[in-house]
Amino acid sequence: TDFCIAMELPHYYTAPTWLAARSVLDLGTGNGYYVHRIESRFPDKRYTGIDICAELIEVAERENDKNNIAFRCGDFFEIDETFDFVIVRLVLQHLPDADAALRKLAEITAPGGSALIVDAYDPVRFYWPDVPNFMRFFRAYADYQRGLGLDRRGVDRIAEVAAAHDIWHVGEALHVTVPSTVPGNLDLFRTSYGVFIELVERGCNMTYDFEPVRREWQWWCGLEQAYTQAGLTIVRLDRV
Repeated sequence: TDFCIAMELPHYYTAPTWLAARSVLDLGTGNGYYVHRIESRFPDKRYTGIDICAELIEVAERENDKNNIAFRCGDFFEIDETFDFVIVRLVLQHLPDADAALRKLAEITAPGGSALIVDAYDPVRFYWPDVPNFMRFFRAYADYQRGLGLDRRGVDRIAEVAAAHDIWHVGEALHVTVPSTVPGNLDLFRTSYGVFIELVERGCNMTYDFEPVRREWQWWCGLEQAYTQAGLTIVRLDRV
């Protein structure tokens, strides 16, 4: 959130449907940190955060001190209410069927409202100096996910798929680069990818030699002039 939000916020400020929205769903809200960051700039809305993970919802509820934010545990495909605006941030890469996701999004997005989809755009991923062990590991992780039916590249087709549906108008579709040269971002990148390596090693049934990856990443994090960048795909779908 912290190293990407500066690139995401312009797409809220410039979206008429967002400025007019009163009810907002943050899908896959996790611990609620992102929706709190958004609410701090747009406090005139009512926010609902939903996540399938009960443990994260417990954290979100425990740390919530806002009357206009509510959290609950639930499955995306079981939501039976509508919202003026739906935030779908880093969620689609975890869903196997983009068509089914868009159909469900259409059900829960009120006519005249919008869904803002933000997900990873891996082709611009870059590290200097190079980290070949980490990049091999990342490709292996992406292949592992595809073996489970989850394709990180699926979001790149979302605008094309949505355009084929009469219920959606593509209001915006672009790729954004998030560089480590933004003040504070380099430390955030170092921390985030270190945690990512640990999460994959502990949380996935992925057979891989993680030790060279950890050693290389520790070396890279010690370089004062290191540079990296990540990419975001940002798509706003307007509900007809």
